Amino acid sequence: MLTLIFLFLLLFSSSKVLCCNQIERDSLLSFSHQISTSPPLNWSSTDCCRWEGVACESYGSRVIRLSLPGRALSGTISPFLTNLSFLSDLNLSGNHLSGVFPLTVFRSLNRLRTLDLSSNRFSGLLQPPESSGSFLPVSIRILDLSSNRFNGSVDLSILRRAKTLISFNVSNNSFSGNNSFVGKVPDSLCLCRSVTAVRLAYNALVGEIPPCMASLKLLTHLSVSDNYLSNVVGALRTLRNCDNLAVLFMSRCFHDETAIDDDDLLHQSGFQNLQILTLGGCNLTGQIPSWVAKLRNIKVLNLSYNKISGPIPTWIGDMPHLFVLNLTKNFLSGDLSPEICRLPALIADNASTDLSYLALPFLFDRLQYNRLFNLPRGLKVGNNSLTGNIPEELGRLELLHVLDLSNNNFNGSIPDKLSRLINLEKLDMSGNHLSGRSLNHYQGFISYLRSAWHITILKEKFPVGVSLIRSPQLHLRGIPNFVAVC
Repeated sequence: MLTLIFLFLLLFSSSKVLCCNQIERDSLLSFSHQISTSPPLNWSSTDCCRWEGVACESYGSRVIRLSLPGRALSGTISPFLTNLSFLSDLNLSGNHLSGVFPLTVFRSLNRLRTLDLSSNRFSGLLQPPESSGSFLPVSIRILDLSSNRFNGSVDLSILRRAKTLISFNVSNNSFSGNNSFVGKVPDSLCLCRSVTAVRLAYNALVGEIPPCMASLKLLTHLSVSDNYLSNVVGALRTLRNCDNLAVLFMSRCFHDETAIDDDDLLHQSGFQNLQILTLGGCNLTGQIPSWVAKLRNIKVLNLSYNKISGPIPTWIGDMPHLFVLNLTKNFLSGDLSPEICRLPALIADNASTDLSYLALPFLFDRLQYNRLFNLPRGLKVGNNSLTGNIPEELGRLELLHVLDLSNNNFNGSIPDKLSRLINLEKLDMSGNHLSGRSLNHYQGFISYLRSAWHITILKEKFPVGVSLIRSPQLHLRGIPNFVAVC
C-alpha cells in the first residue's frame, strides 16, 4: 500500500514538473498574438513545453528553446519574450518578421547563447541605446542577423559585453556605404575572447591591426582582404600570438609597403598552426621572407601580384604540407631549382590537406570553397623573370592539378617527364623561349595528360607539319593555324 502511494506521489510530482511555467506560457501566447502564419501555430494545450518549436528543461518547467525557422511567420517581435528568462536558443530565421529591431528584448535574456534572426525583414539601426552600451547579453555565442534590412552604420560597441561570442554575421543588409565599414579595426573586437572567426574583407578599413588582437587565443580564421590597412609587419607580429590561427587572408590589404622579411618574425615562434596565408596583390617588395620556412603546417601560400624579387628559395621544396604555391606576377629571377620540385604533398598523398573543422566558406582565386582539400593543387610562377631550362624534376609532382610557367624566360625543350603529371588539369607554358622537337613528338606527351582540359603553348617555336590528338575536354591554345588537328 505504501509503495502504491509513493508511486502515485512520484507520478503526480513528475507531471507537475513537466508542465511549463505559467508566466512563460502567457508570454509565448502574447508572442503568437503579434504574428500570423499559415497554418497557424497549434499552441492551445495547457503544457507549452509540448508546443511546436518550444523546448523546456529536461528536469524542470522553464522554456530554454524557441525554434520556428522557415515557418512563414509575419509580424513583429513581442516584448513579452523578455519573460523567457531561461531561454538559451532563439531561432526565427527564414520568416517574414519585420519592424525595428527590438534591442532591449535581447539584452535582458541573460542566458541567451544563440540568436538567429537571419533572412527576415527587420529594419532600423544596429546601435545600442546610449544608456546601455550594448544590447547583447554576456552569454551570447552565436549572433546571425544576416539578410535583413538594417541600415545606417554598425556600431561594434554592441559586442562590448559579448565576451564569449564565436560567430557574428550581419552580411547582406543595407548598411550605409555599400556595406563598407570604414575607420579602424575597433579595439572592442579584442574583448570577444572566445571568437574563432573574424571576416572583415571587402570594406574600407584603414589603420593597423590592433595589438590587442594578440589576446584572441581561440581565433582560427581571420580575413581582412581588400581593405586599406598599413604596417603589414606589425600585423604579422601581432597575429603570430594567436596560437590557433589556421587561416589568414590579407590579400589586397596592404599597399606598396617595404619588405616583409622581418628578423623578429624569423627568431620568434608563432603561426605554428597556420595552414593558409595569402598576401597577394599588396605590391610588397623584398625577397620571399625566410620566416616562411618555419611555417611547418602551411598548405596554401599566396604571394602573387607583388614586387618580390630574387630567386625562389630552395627550402620551399622541404615544406611538408604545401600543395598550393602561387608566386604569379612578381620580379622573381634565376632558375627554377630542382630542389623546389620535391614538395611531399605534391608527390604522395600522405599529407593531410583537409581543414575539416573549418565550417566557414572562403573565397580563393574568385571561387568559393568550404573545405581545404577541394582546392586544386597548384604551382604558379607565371609572369616573372625565371630563366634556364624547365626542370625535368617537375614530373615528380604527380598530384599537381595546375602548372603555370607562363611569361618567363625559360628556354630549351619541354621535358618528357612532364607526361607523368597524369592529374594535371591546366598547363600554361606560353610566353617563354621554348624550342626543340616537332610537335608530333608531343602528340604522345599530351595524350598522357588525361585529366587536362586547358593547355596553352602560345608563341612557342615548334616545327610545323604535325598533327595533334583530339580530346573533347581539351582546349589547346596557341597552336598555329597550319597545324592539323585530327
